[in-house]
Amino acid sequence: MDDRASRSPRVVTVAFNVMAWAQINTFEPYAGVGLGLFFAQLKNAAGVTRSENGLPGLNVVEGYRSFLTDDRRLALGVEYVYQRATFSFRDVFDPVLGIGTGLKGDYEAHAVTVGLSYHFH
Repeated sequence: MDDRASRSPRVVTVAFNVMAWAQINTFEPYAGVGLGLFFAQLKNAAGVTRSENGLPGLNVVEGYRSFLTDDRRLALGVEYVYQRATFSFRDVFDPVLGIGTGLKGDYEAHAVTVGLSYHFH
């Protein structure tokens, strides 16, 4: 199997955002932007793993919460998250060349979530 075709990246993000909310009756839009710390792992077909840890990147979040009941206990929420970072793996083994080569790339992720929440008073 060609090692280059089997690279499997895994990315975990820890984000610190500055957030802003508005409260318009039962509708609460919000937005935030901040620093994401990205932890990436790249594993090839032979099981060799390379890591890049704690790289800074961009984290953006926006969404809204809409209360469905008069007592403001049940709410519907929708959220969008965008993440961006650049990774540089310096020592990735290439079986064709037989030597370690570098791999650099931009990481982008988009996520949309929808959920119901219950608020205790």
